[in-house]
Amino acid sequence: MPLAATVALSAALVTWASLTLSHTVLDPAAYAALRVGQNRAEVAAVLPERQLPYRPRAAEPKGPGVRCEYYAVTTDRFVDAAGDAYQLCFRHGTLVALAVLRE
Repeated sequence: MPLAATVALSAALVTWASLTLSHTVLDPAAYAALRVGQNRAEVAAVLPERQLPYRPRAAEPKGPGVRCEYYAVTTDRFVDAAGDAYQLCFRHGTLVALAVLRE
């Protein structure tokens, strides 16, 4: 019985993770259209409903009021971009930096 419980729990966790990540994918065309200097309201119109539930290891721009957000490139585990993330950094409501973080 412990093996069956472990398998069921593992399947539930994988399903939950997949569903959570599916709401964090930023469309590549939307990312390509983003430009430094856009205000947060403009950018928000193309963002997915959620950010990644973790912060990738990456250098973030420094300075007062700078806050970065992270979005998934893909949820497909079997492509080269699996684990990659888009980093969008804002200062006082203005996009100041964007990058693709490769895992």
